Amino acid sequence: AGFSALRVLCEDESVNVPVHCHRDMFAAFTRSDVHGIHTQVVSKIARLCGGDQVHAGAVLGKLYEDIDSVMLNVEALKEDFYNIIPSLPVSSGGQHPGKIPENVKRLGEDALILAGGGIFGHKGGAKAGGMAMRQALDATLSGVSLEDYAKEHPELKTALEQWGLP
Repeated sequence: AGFSALRVLCEDESVNVPVHCHRDMFAAFTRSDVHGIHTQVVSKIARLCGGDQVHAGAVLGKLYEDIDSVMLNVEALKEDFYNIIPSLPVSSGGQHPGKIPENVKRLGEDALILAGGGIFGHKGGAKAGGMAMRQALDATLSGVSLEDYAKEHPELKTALEQWGLP
């Protein structure tokens, strides 16, 4: 709907839920090397409009941006910027439990990792996929390798067997 619509939505006092900014059709004006605008600028504009959660790209994912561009987007969302509150960076596109450690390393603990296929594609079903994601996060935040944590957590073990580690 565009940045103007985003701003109107974010300023509407009747909207009392977080506003999530997704990237559909994003590449139409960011992907070309000869025209358009850089994804870092798009990220900053979404933040200026009031977006609470903004897709920053994929850490080790399947989207076209390299990690350097993703990190520029994250910087635009989190850096000090006058009185503008930060936006929560979102990593998505090919995420699964094996990628949690790198996501946390790159994004920190204050981020959102969307893992539709990494949850719903789990061989044990969606519940097991959700459990495996949580187990991967718990292991990472505890400083335990995923391989070691998986020895006592069958959902994570299955996920690592299914998708591996990056």
